[in-house]
Amino acid sequence: FNLFFKDIYPQDNQFQSTFSKKTIKSTVLARYILSEINNNLSDEEAPRYSATSTETDLEHILPKKFLDHWKTPNKDFPGGATKFINRLGNMTLISPELNRRLGNTNFEAKKEVYAKDCLEITTRILEEEKWTASAINRQQNWLAGEAVKIWRFPLN
Repeated sequence: FNLFFKDIYPQDNQFQSTFSKKTIKSTVLARYILSEINNNLSDEEAPRYSATSTETDLEHILPKKFLDHWKTPNKDFPGGATKFINRLGNMTLISPELNRRLGNTNFEAKKEVYAKDCLEITTRILEEEKWTASAINRQQNWLAGEAVKIWRFPLN
């Protein structure tokens, strides 16, 4: 198996490194990846969220269209905030009802709502004081470490 697939399957360290820099524009793909990671971390028998569920919204923490209260200094987002919007580390899953309440509110307000619907993938976001490029990178690096546990090579 290893000999046959070694050219098409990246090693775990390559997978993790690539995943930690990944930008995803597909809502379906982002929901799938986040739901798989969350379900793998969860102690619940039945998955709380699935990628196709209508009970799940993909939430961009730094919104796609950010208003004045999201304008941040360049030092917080080197190269501009827009290049971080579609990073997986800038996304989480949330119920549609709570997501509608969020809109483009600031990070502090979002954290309060996340705490009410706290998923395993969201708990680390609550620890952040400010949502910056560094925070997104930390979240995405953590997600990459969790992803490599799910999508392993060689397969066990």
